[in-house]
Amino acid sequence: MVKMAGHTDIPAHHSAAGRRRAPNVSEMCYHAYRLHPKPGEQPSLFWGGNLLQQYVVDAWASIEQSKLNWIRNHQKELKQTSLAIWDEIPMQHKHAPNAVDRTIRDLFHKNNNPFGGITMLFGGDFRQTLPIIQRGNREQIIAASIRRSRLWQHVTVHPLASQYAT
Repeated sequence: MVKMAGHTDIPAHHSAAGRRRAPNVSEMCYHAYRLHPKPGEQPSLFWGGNLLQQYVVDAWASIEQSKLNWIRNHQKELKQTSLAIWDEIPMQHKHAPNAVDRTIRDLFHKNNNPFGGITMLFGGDFRQTLPIIQRGNREQIIAASIRRSRLWQHVTVHPLASQYAT
């Protein structure tokens, strides 16, 4: 996450509990704020003569570069990770965990185990939303599920004995 020390374009708000939020925002939050129309401001489509699409592409490229820089600068901490939690995994396309697995294996050259030997705790309810496949039929949606991933053979399922949702 790229920190911007109290960016002046984004007003500070208080949380629901009455506490002031941190003065730093991520680059993604900054661009999301800038894209929302505000009273008395020229529409974002006309910013600096650039098309909105170019602004969005530049913002996306900058955010992705920031993420890569964070990974590059935090190699030591990443290699010490022993547990990662991924909630709502049933909604993800099977390619998402596969991509994360390949990325982690690239980072940890020494380990050829799934996710580089990091224990992954997947959460979610398979009776709820499955991956969204535009104009997909039932077979295509099921085929996109993580249960059809090559990684599923390494997953151990531990169902909850009681429902804890409130």
